Amino acid sequence: MRYRDVSLLAPLFLKEALSRKVEAWVVRQTPGDLCVSHWTQQVLQSDRAGSPHGWSD
Repeated sequence: MRYRDVSLLAPLFLKEALSRKVEAWVVRQTPGDLCVSHWTQQVLQSDRAGSPHGWSD
C-alpha cells in the first residue's frame, strides 16, 4: 500500500493542466493499493471553501 497526500488528489477536483494525467494514473492503480489520510477530505473542503480557482462540479 502506498500513501498519497492531497497534492495528488487536488487535480482530480481542480481544473489544472495535469488533471487528465492524474486521473489516468489513478485509474491504472490496483484497487486497494493507494491510501490517503482521513484529513485529505478536510483539506480539500477547506481549500474549496476559499478557492479562487474554479472547482470541477
